[in-house]
Amino acid sequence: MVDFNCKKCGSCCHEYPFASEINFKRIPVFPSELEPLEAHADKHNIDVKFLEDVIVPDMVNEKIIVITYRIILDGENGSCPFYGRKIGCTVDAFKPLACKAYPLAQKRVDAFTRSIEIDPYCCFIEENELKVKNMDENILKEYFKKEFHNSMRLMERNKKIMLKLRMLASRGKIAYPSEVKGEKYDKWLKQWERVYIDML
Repeated sequence: MVDFNCKKCGSCCHEYPFASEINFKRIPVFPSELEPLEAHADKHNIDVKFLEDVIVPDMVNEKIIVITYRIILDGENGSCPFYGRKIGCTVDAFKPLACKAYPLAQKRVDAFTRSIEIDPYCCFIEENELKVKNMDENILKEYFKKEFHNSMRLMERNKKIMLKLRMLASRGKIAYPSEVKGEKYDKWLKQWERVYIDML
């Protein structure tokens, strides 16, 4: 058995080779993870941009609930601005939970269920493809001890967020539409104040 060993190749920090508007790399950042990343960027003069990623319009309070941001991959060759070619991640001490879980990624099965997949673009995965292919959950835990633990933390965090949204909605504290498009949605994005789920 070969334990996972990050090769600092940067595959996880770069856009996918054949990225499209539908299939692109997302590095999600929870609001609580944002402040230390911005402070590090300011201190080291790193040009980084965060875009609101998962958001929920709250029609009761006329606010946008921000669940996550994502890092814009506009560094060298479409990389995360925190990636260093020689040392890999430069924010290792406080990098986002999604990065700590890599190369294990989540796949939504339904609204409240997710499965764990392995990113095939990871250099370690490419080199050990035959060993990691078709691994069940118990073996994944052994190969990717920290990463599996962090992926479970990530899934649990997302699950708690979804449950909190449903609880708040059931109590009439918030209300969000099942689907919104067009001008109304654009208007809300421009005019409504932002709040974080942890604030509710």
